[in-house]
Amino acid sequence: MQVFLKEMQREVNKNWVRLNKQITELSRWFLRYEEPYCEISQNHRHFCINMKLPDVQKRDILLKIESNKVEVRGVMRTRVKGKAKIGGFFRKIDIPRDTDQERAHAVFKNSALRIRIPKHQG
Repeated sequence: MQVFLKEMQREVNKNWVRLNKQITELSRWFLRYEEPYCEISQNHRHFCINMKLPDVQKRDILLKIESNKVEVRGVMRTRVKGKAKIGGFFRKIDIPRDTDQERAHAVFKNSALRIRIPKHQG
């Protein structure tokens, strides 16, 4: 019985160390996570989202529009005192039901992402 308890204690300690390493790695990622500044507007023809994304390249942006939601996520790469730093960003925005999501148009220019979704006519 004593041997069994010692073996169990060893397994628990080993798993605890592994869990602590995973938590440390996840906390490093989430400390660098940001929610980008966003302006939302609409008129009778369009629903518009303007998002400022400094230190982001076009290839690092993932844009998904479905189920009346716009989801933008990606990676920011910055250099501070010669060291590269990587962080992530994420933003989910609800859009009105009267929009035509199939005709959405997005442009990334001058560190700003502009998403324009036309509304259904009629």
